[in-house]
Amino acid sequence: MLASTLALDYARFGRPADAHAMLYHAQEVQSGETSSPGGPLSCAPERALSYWADAYLVLSDPGRAMEMADRSVEISQGKSERTRNLGTERMTMLHVVRAHIDTGALDGAAEALAPVLETPLEARATPLLLQLGQIASRIPAAFQGGGEGRAIRETISAFSDESRPHTER
Repeated sequence: MLASTLALDYARFGRPADAHAMLYHAQEVQSGETSSPGGPLSCAPERALSYWADAYLVLSDPGRAMEMADRSVEISQGKSERTRNLGTERMTMLHVVRAHIDTGALDGAAEALAPVLETPLEARATPLLLQLGQIASRIPAAFQGGGEGRAIRETISAFSDESRPHTER
C-alpha cells in the first residue's frame, strides 16, 4: 500500500518519473515478485489497483487508468457481500468516469456514473461527494453546454443536493 500511495503522491507533486518507478515497484509487490512487509502496510488487490488508476489519471494516462480501475471493480464485484468494500468500489468507479471524461467519451462517463448514483443516502460519504464535484468541474467547457456534458453535471448536482443534510429553520 505504501508504494501505491507514494506513487500517487509523486504523480500529484509533478514527479512523473518517480511516480512511474513507484507504480512499477507497487505492481511487483502486489504480484509477489518483491517481498512486502504485509500486515497494516498492505492492501487488497482492488484497493491497490484503485490507487494505481488514480495515479495514472494524474499522469494523464486515462487508458491505463481505466484498465486498472476496471480490474479493481471486477475483483471487488467478485467478492462476497461480507468482504466487498463498496466505498472503495464506488470511488474506483469514479476513476472510470474521470478516464472517460479525459478521453472525451462522455457517453461512457455517464454509463460508468450510473451505478454510483444509486448509492443509498446513508452511504454518501464526503470523499464520494467531493470526487463527484471534481468530476463535474473536469468536464471540458466544449462539452458543458449541451447534451451529455450538461446532463452529467446536472445529475451530479442533483445527487449532491439531495445528499446534503436538510435543516429546519
